[in-house]
Amino acid sequence: ETMLLATIYQRIVTSLTTLPVGGWSPILAITAITSISAGAGAVATGFIQPIQEFDPPTQAPWRPFTAFLIPGLVEEVIWRAALLPIPKNPGDCPNNIATIVSHVASPHVVISPPTLTLYKTALAVLVIHICSHPVFSAVAYPRGKEVFGDLRFLFLASIVLGGTTLSYIVSGGSVWAAVLTHGLPVALWRDFFGGEEALQRGRKH
Repeated sequence: ETMLLATIYQRIVTSLTTLPVGGWSPILAITAITSISAGAGAVATGFIQPIQEFDPPTQAPWRPFTAFLIPGLVEEVIWRAALLPIPKNPGDCPNNIATIVSHVASPHVVISPPTLTLYKTALAVLVIHICSHPVFSAVAYPRGKEVFGDLRFLFLASIVLGGTTLSYIVSGGSVWAAVLTHGLPVALWRDFFGGEEALQRGRKH
């Protein structure tokens, strides 16, 4: 138990002191694609009505930035930094998108055991994180039960959290990369397209 806690602590400290190994450009690209994909999915499924619901926080312009703290930083420290085993050997860390695509697309590519462990753990953590939303609302936030249990929300959460996981891996284990990819789409939905209002009234529409 002591060793497990020490490992988690070390992972968190390392993630907080790590900047993206390949620079911020790949992370910005992932964040943009994630946000656009989530936005398109939200409109296509009717989860948001962009024209009717667009309402920027003019009286509290600082509010969108809080999304990078909660849920951004808090959740990424818990779900990515603490739980994902970033390989210590740089050669085992898939820190570019092309490498990850080749690993996924080609059955003939040899994946090292540390990298394979990272992929499997990341996928398991991603699924549990997505599924935790309706559980959390049922246990601790009943008002959000209908929104967090909405299949459209869970579909969009899979896009956003999949993007944050990709950012974390590509960055070499920088929690700040994951926070950026997580926080931006949340801020847009919550503070510009009716998300906060939906959660406050306990239903999407």
